[in-house]
Amino acid sequence: MERFQRISVYLRVLVYSLVSALTAYLHSSFLRHLSFNSSTIDLVYISVSVIGVCCVWTLALGRRSIHEYQILLFCALACIVGALSGIIFASNIAIILISFIVLLSLDSPLFFIFDELLENVSENISTGKIRSWYLLAQNSVWIIAPILSMVVFGDLAIGGFKNIYQIGLFLGMLVLAIQMFILVQKNHNKIPSTKPTNPFNIRAIPAIISHGFLHLSYALTVTITPIYLHMVLGWDWPVVGIITAVSLLAFPIIQIPLGKFLDIHHTEYGHITVGLLCMSVSLFYFAQSAVLTPLLATIILFLNRAGAATVEMSNESVFFKTVTTNDRSTIAMFRTMSPLLYILAPVFFFISTHYGFSTLYIGLSIVLTLGSAVVHIANKRVQKLR
Repeated sequence: MERFQRISVYLRVLVYSLVSALTAYLHSSFLRHLSFNSSTIDLVYISVSVIGVCCVWTLALGRRSIHEYQILLFCALACIVGALSGIIFASNIAIILISFIVLLSLDSPLFFIFDELLENVSENISTGKIRSWYLLAQNSVWIIAPILSMVVFGDLAIGGFKNIYQIGLFLGMLVLAIQMFILVQKNHNKIPSTKPTNPFNIRAIPAIISHGFLHLSYALTVTITPIYLHMVLGWDWPVVGIITAVSLLAFPIIQIPLGKFLDIHHTEYGHITVGLLCMSVSLFYFAQSAVLTPLLATIILFLNRAGAATVEMSNESVFFKTVTTNDRSTIAMFRTMSPLLYILAPVFFFISTHYGFSTLYIGLSIVLTLGSAVVHIANKRVQKLR
């Protein structure tokens, strides 16, 4: 039964992640097509992050049964379908903007609920393996998304945008139907109603810090690198899409075997250090390359994503070996690092446009190197407290 429940989580994460990944590369361009200026777009993204964080902490502060989480997941997915419908069919700009904010704001709460559902049917002895399949379901779709968004649909005129959002709507309705089927089942376990023994699990602090440095890198590279390749180097969007897709192959290649390895050897923090340093070196070389060809850019970005995949898998493994379903405030902190750090994305873009992309990449490289040292020190401090 637990295996079936885990597979059902993987399936819902896979389909929902495809919805998210297909549209992620288009949001900013779509808003520009609607004549929103850069300041307004930045404000929209900041609002999305703040709302997402508030929703996650609202979920974390309550004690709910698994059945109640299933109901909340159904409601959130219904809102996703409604928001996509608003983006596609509405003609009023205000309705489209509200739909857009709802669509993006629900991403973090949805993954918090997925965490609770999966943690409820997980055992520490196989956490690495379970989380590697979870990450595979979440990350694998990002490999095909850039190609579908930039190659298959080519010119992103307003019709092209609507086509992609329509596919997202179809997939959203599919995952909603899956959730409806699961919701009518009667085999939902209960999360214990007692209060967490620790309001915040301090043993998870090193993993949260590492998670923060990882998503600081994501906030920069995910949003800025495609713009750099297209606007500065002048490469066509199909080329950028292929480079991005190939570099993302590092995630499924590394994370499945690494998850099984970590269940046996428990060397997560050593892998986190290696992964952060790999990300740092690749970014530094990316910034310093005098002549950057598509092949060289693909190799460098693949190495960068290999480091990120190692850090992400190690973070997930050690964090969820440390916490239980009762550590909801700790899980909330872990999951809100991403939206909090994406608030800094407009700041990164400002730095890149005024001081150059190379300065930004070198700065991030230095920060990641320091981050590996900070995580190592934090882990040593926490071990002394045990």
